[in-house]
Amino acid sequence: MNRRFYDIYNGLYADYVNDFDNPRRRREWFYEFESESTIIREIRRAIELAEMDIQRKEKLEGIILRPDAKFFLLSNFHLMIIRPLLESDNSLWERIKFDREIPFSYEIKNDISAIVREAYLQTREQDKKTISGHAIMRTIDKMWRQLKMTNFKIWGEDE
Repeated sequence: MNRRFYDIYNGLYADYVNDFDNPRRRREWFYEFESESTIIREIRRAIELAEMDIQRKEKLEGIILRPDAKFFLLSNFHLMIIRPLLESDNSLWERIKFDREIPFSYEIKNDISAIVREAYLQTREQDKKTISGHAIMRTIDKMWRQLKMTNFKIWGEDE
């Protein structure tokens, strides 16, 4: 990967949650709910834990989950799955705000862990050293029907 873009994705991934905590940095087009950064932190924590867990269990320390792969997971789980689910049911925002309960926490952790694990194993089989955003996309496509978040039928019955 081009070093310039590696650094850009690394910064985007690192700053993603800050974009929701700091109104001056937030884009005007993006409407934020008060508890959104809590959800983003939960997704990011799931990515980091999944990465550490698979490296430790499978002795895959030599394989790197690139920043574009992490950003792909973070932004897609947030904007394409969690955000639409939360906007479809306002009571979920209240659970986060008052009860500090993250809806779908189990499903988020389970799916991210499964995706990261499968991507690492595929990368090892291919004798590669890095996992790209594209590799994550291929892994999600391969595992689509096994993922817990697809049970919510956001995109319909056939997807």
